Amino acid sequence: MAAIENSSMINLSCTDPIKNTTKRNASNDYNSFKQSYYQPPKRRLSCLWLETLSHATAKFMKEKLTRQELYRQEAIYELFQGENDILEDLTLVKQIYYDSLLYLEILNPDELQQIFGSFHELIPLHQTLIKNMKCSQQHDGTIQSIGEIMLNWIPNLRAYETYCSNMNRAKDALDEKKMNDKRFRDFLQRCLESPFSRKLDLWNYLDIPRNRLVKYPLLLQRILKHSPEDNIDKLLLPKAISEVEKIIQSVDQCTGQADCQFVLEKLYFVHTQQKNSFLEESSSVLCSGVLRNNRGTKLHAFLFDNGFLLSHQTTRHKNLKYKTMYQVYQNPIPRHQLVVTDIKDGSIKIGGSFRNAFTSNTNLVCILECLERINWIYIDSYGNALDFAYCFRTDY
Repeated sequence: MAAIENSSMINLSCTDPIKNTTKRNASNDYNSFKQSYYQPPKRRLSCLWLETLSHATAKFMKEKLTRQELYRQEAIYELFQGENDILEDLTLVKQIYYDSLLYLEILNPDELQQIFGSFHELIPLHQTLIKNMKCSQQHDGTIQSIGEIMLNWIPNLRAYETYCSNMNRAKDALDEKKMNDKRFRDFLQRCLESPFSRKLDLWNYLDIPRNRLVKYPLLLQRILKHSPEDNIDKLLLPKAISEVEKIIQSVDQCTGQADCQFVLEKLYFVHTQQKNSFLEESSSVLCSGVLRNNRGTKLHAFLFDNGFLLSHQTTRHKNLKYKTMYQVYQNPIPRHQLVVTDIKDGSIKIGGSFRNAFTSNTNLVCILECLERINWIYIDSYGNALDFAYCFRTDY
């Protein structure tokens, strides 16, 4: 009965980091605050479902269950243990980072909202799935069906639309705060050097939920693979997989629109003629990254669904803070002027000038292999193509 209950779940009733402490001003150090920290495991240990049972029970289950059913129970336990892990990480983010930064007055509520977004909504979401799986556990420690549980729970994953849509802005806010606030940098460094971090920084923890979301179809597929034909999961799991894939597509769409709007807000136009209507009509950024020529000159490239532009990444001083902007280089190229070509490695003559390649001539050809998820990008003009040493790759 206690097979899953005895697994390495976190203690949700752990000590509140601000309990029994006296509030101090922002000029004080962190020393008196350290001892009240929530302490997660220093490292995460993985185990199989059978290893959570007593030796006698595990031996009995090996004799009782078929090989297929053992694989199925292991697949279900993998789903369950993954929920424990992400709940542990979300709790760590809340109690060690969010609550501590608020208590120490390193970040104000608005800054916390910008960086952490709606992560609070994800904690009860995963708690619910863990609770439902434990309630469905049989006396012998097995779970007979997971399909109905998942079908009822999957609609809650819509909360990821809001969370993932904020990721680009969260990363930007996090980087700018680190750039402008020494106390914030010091706090993050202390956390990174502590055993609980598992050598992961704050951004890694904020990105964990997004990585978890895309694993659900694979986890459910594995359970389905080992489910016998007479089990109700054989009928319900394909529906659950279809539903979660729809939500992932919706999350991708919402995230793409939010990221596109974010990039457009970060563009800085030196000349009014650089502004092109295709930018306002764009709804997603297909990929972006840094281009370098053989002279070491760097440009940041953005491939929108309606066109392409290059920019210089710059840091501007505004309201006593440094903000990263993208100063548009030359004129953006609308989609109808882009030509997709597959170029073989080594077939392009190396050049060294962005300006010669990026002209206003109507015969300009911008060769963008990345449209088909090919790694390299070349820009050609009058047959003098540039072969960049490091070109940007897709973000998919």
